[in-house]
Amino acid sequence: MKPPRLKQIPSLWNKIPQTYTKKARPPAARQMTRKELFDELYMQTFDMKKRERKSYIVKQMLPYFKDGSSCRAFVEQNLERKHRNMICRRTRLWRKINHQRFNYFVTFTYSDDKMTEEEFAKKLLNTLYHFSSRKGWLYIGAWERGGETNRLHFHGLFYIPEGTMSGEMEILHDFDTRKRQMQTVQQNTFFAKRFGRNEFRPINHVSEMPQAVQYLVKYIEKSGGKLIYSRGLSS
Repeated sequence: MKPPRLKQIPSLWNKIPQTYTKKARPPAARQMTRKELFDELYMQTFDMKKRERKSYIVKQMLPYFKDGSSCRAFVEQNLERKHRNMICRRTRLWRKINHQRFNYFVTFTYSDDKMTEEEFAKKLLNTLYHFSSRKGWLYIGAWERGGETNRLHFHGLFYIPEGTMSGEMEILHDFDTRKRQMQTVQQNTFFAKRFGRNEFRPINHVSEMPQAVQYLVKYIEKSGGKLIYSRGLSS
């Protein structure tokens, strides 16, 4: 049986990160399933505590159920679905990591004067694909949007064989507006010239891996996206 379609659900345009041009206008109403509405509300409430999150989602979905008990049961069922999916992703991630020694945790972003967001997403993955096939780079990564700027970033664990790094490494000293303190960043000139700001953070010991993995899990949980794997990565 197909899931019921909901009619006239108010648009969540202003609450869900989207990529649209300035001329685009949100529709007044949409048709969507209860599951689709739950998934949007789930992403919207990423930073809430567990109990607060559940209460908020139930309140927002209540108008589309005949009573409160059926609404709460639906929300609990889907929260459990999200939890199971995250466990599967975490397990798969660790299985991939245990077969390979990664030596960098890398973050890529882009400059508006170089390209659009759409161009960044396409060109970066294309560049990484060629580096993987031609230079033996391996990586596991995820897309994430900045909390304040909503700017798209790519975070990943990388294995970069010795002697295959394009460009040069340079040290940048600047002010971190989120932490309100000076920071030191190691940036690659090849990616800086083509895309914009980047950070190559060396992983010097296996003990640093759990924190890096937790970052990736947080990003995919926050965005609702999937992990991106390079070709040749052992499963």
